[in-house]
Amino acid sequence: MRRIFLDDPYVPGSAAKLRPAFPTPTSTVLTVTVVICAHAGSGWIDLNAAIASAARQPEAREVIVVVDHDDALLRRTSERWGSLTTVVSNVGPRGLAGARNTALGIASGDVIAFLDDDAAAEPGWLAQMLTHYSDDKVVAVGGSARPVWPTPVAPVRLPPELLCAVGCTWVYSPAEQAALSSVVDCSVSFRRSALIAVGGFADGRSTSTLVSRRADELAVWSRLRASDPRSQVVFEPSSRVTHRVDGDGMRWSRLASSFFAVGMTRSALLDRAVYGGALRFEGRFVAVMLPRAMGRELLAGHPTAALSIVVAVVCGAVGFGWGAVRRMRADVSSRAATADTELHSSRSAG
Repeated sequence: MRRIFLDDPYVPGSAAKLRPAFPTPTSTVLTVTVVICAHAGSGWIDLNAAIASAARQPEAREVIVVVDHDDALLRRTSERWGSLTTVVSNVGPRGLAGARNTALGIASGDVIAFLDDDAAAEPGWLAQMLTHYSDDKVVAVGGSARPVWPTPVAPVRLPPELLCAVGCTWVYSPAEQAALSSVVDCSVSFRRSALIAVGGFADGRSTSTLVSRRADELAVWSRLRASDPRSQVVFEPSSRVTHRVDGDGMRWSRLASSFFAVGMTRSALLDRAVYGGALRFEGRFVAVMLPRAMGRELLAGHPTAALSIVVAVVCGAVGFGWGAVRRMRADVSSRAATADTELHSSRSAG
């Protein structure tokens, strides 16, 4: 999952003076449920590492593993972890949103923390998140994700500005705790009552898995903010996980599809005033920061990395345009339907 929508006040260089005051960390009696969603493509070693890292968190009251419509994986996971965790099958639509909603329906913790099946929580992962829930306005807390590459050396083609493509924390994330519009979702927690109040995760079925996942992410952040404008989403960089990047994550096709999905979901933000600052920052990111990164990589003798930035920008622009076209078509259809309804109503009244 990727880094999403930095708020304008947290542009590098201005964060220190504009960062809001957070409450002093205190002990909490809040209970926590950790949820890990697995599917047919989950790596068995990575899944075991994720579950073990969650079970080692002292604050975890329960660990729930939701298997997405795969009976063989469900049996295997139950045999290995059934005595220490709750292993269930996704009872909703296939996909991450359905799996997370399944867990939301049975979780008992005051806070529900989601950990990807290819991520491993470091010691203190939950403890650092929980310190922020002493503030009633905080509805979600996310942590940082460091990539673990399948090769000993990080691939040159992925400069730090593009780590979001592999679901990790990007280079411009705040170095200290900060309020953001959203956080990377491979390591994120929610106040369960707030998540239930907005209906959980939307099943954003779309043209691709990545687009669907990005749409699901956008929808939940938007609904949380709309439900209470005072609500806060906090980024806590000291709540850390490692996130394994498989071979597919380093393919050109993955880079292209990831940024196409990002562009599509960004187009949906045009109607949401709450994300105005975020879009302004991302506009500067594309117009100023990425060209600088391209120059840096070229001077360093890394033409492949520079090309990856071009691919990201082009695919993001195409996705943004396609998303805008879909929005316009939907608006036209909606207006036509409204006009037909009004016409029928007037005829009936006459």
